This record gives sequence, structure tokens and C-alpha cells, in this order.
Amino acid sequence: GTYINRNHFAGLMDLIVPLAFALAFHTHQLWSDPRRRAVSTRSSSESPLEFRIVFYLFLAVIMVIGAVFSYSRGGILSVSFTLIALSILTVLKVRRKSWGLLIAGLATLALGLSLWVGVGGLVHRFAEMSRTGYVSTQRRSMIWSDTVQLFRSNPILGTGLGTYEDALRPFQTHLVDLTIDHAHNDYLEFAAETGLIGFALLFIPIFYLLVRMIISFLRDHRRYRSAILLGCIGSTLGLLIHSLMDFNLQVPATAMIFAIILG
Repeated sequence: GTYINRNHFAGLMDLIVPLAFALAFHTHQLWSDPRRRAVSTRSSSESPLEFRIVFYLFLAVIMVIGAVFSYSRGGILSVSFTLIALSILTVLKVRRKSWGLLIAGLATLALGLSLWVGVGGLVHRFAEMSRTGYVSTQRRSMIWSDTVQLFRSNPILGTGLGTYEDALRPFQTHLVDLTIDHAHNDYLEFAAETGLIGFALLFIPIFYLLVRMIISFLRDHRRYRSAILLGCIGSTLGLLIHSLMDFNLQVPATAMIFAIILG
């Protein structure tokens, strides 16, 4: 698509895979209610609930495969962890064997299609991480180390939004022949640019909202509201995890979608 960087495309998948999963969950809840199923069967204006469940799960599978073949390790790990977390939440809420079987089918289909396309390149990328002195891992740890020193120089107010590239230069003890424009860690970059005050104003409300969403999802018996909460939980969790390894919140398109989801 229009994402130049595969890591940022994977960030988009972090945000939208949970929404497809949540739609499948909502439709399954309608299907599991005999009264709603009967209404859907009689209605000629809507597709059968069984077809809609399969359709939404198919969309989720295609998006998961998109994340897998972005070859973004952070994106793959965040999408995988998010889907596991959402699966646990939904099983705790509904406790139906049919939903558990659908989740298992989703995982099996995604794995099968990925193997069919070929995961040799992906396995090679993950295997590289275990090598001593792997360049990508070393570079990020060096950047993070210098960013911590930048943060320590002005921990309360930071250096100002958008100043990271210029502000880092005096503290850049590694990779001095390169221009580092982002920290590849949103938490460190926002802390360096906005200080503890800005960091707290940004991330504490997000984490607070995430906890409130999880509690509301488990307690709320309204199906559509619960499904919306589930999708927003997954999107928020996925991007927060991926932000440990990348700078998705610095990408305007991704940040805009994330802001809408939080809203």
C-alpha cells in the first residue's frame, strides 16, 4: 500500500486486525442466541450469521498474514500477543466451545496459509536476532542508550516535540556517522521530547483507559458495546506493545487512527 516502511504497515495491522476479530465475536454472539438467529434467517436484507462469522474471520486471517509477510518482527509479535489476549478475554466472557473452536480454526488457517506462501524469509529474520552482534539489535540498543542520556539532561520538560533528531546529536556516542531521526521506541522518544510531565499526560490516560475498557468488557452484557470495547482493547494493546520497538505514534496516519480508536 502507501506505507513505505514495513514496520509502519505492521503498525496499521496492529490497529485493524482486532476490529475484524471483534466483528466476528459480535456476530457469533448473535448466532449463539436462538431468537436472533431466527430473525436473521427470516430476514432477506441481511446475510446469514454463519456467513458473516466466516467472512469476518477471513478478513482477520488476511490481515494477520499481511502482518506476517511485512516481516516486521515487532509487528508480528504485537499482533500475535494481542490476538492471544483477546482470545482469553472472549473465552472468559462467553465460555462457549463453539467460539473456542472458531479461534482455533482462525489460528490454524493463518498458520496454514503462511506456510503455503512460505515463511523461510521470516524464520531467517527471527533467527538472525539470536546471533551475537546482530547489527539491527545492536543499533537499537545503542540508540536507546543515547536517548536515555538525552532524557536525563532535561527530565522534567524535555527538549520539545519534534526536536529529537537535533537534540540527540550532542549525546550521540554511537553511530555518529548516521542521522538518527527517531528512537525506535515511542516511550523513550516522548520522554526525551516532552519530559516526565508530557510523558505522564500522554501515556497515563491511555493505560488508564485500557484498564477501564477491559473491566467494562468483562462486566457489560450489551453485545454490540462489548464488541466495540473488544476491538478498541485489541487496537490499543497492539500499538502499545509495538511502540516498545518502533515509532508508530510518530507516523501521522497511524497516530490519527489510534486517536480515533481511543476516542
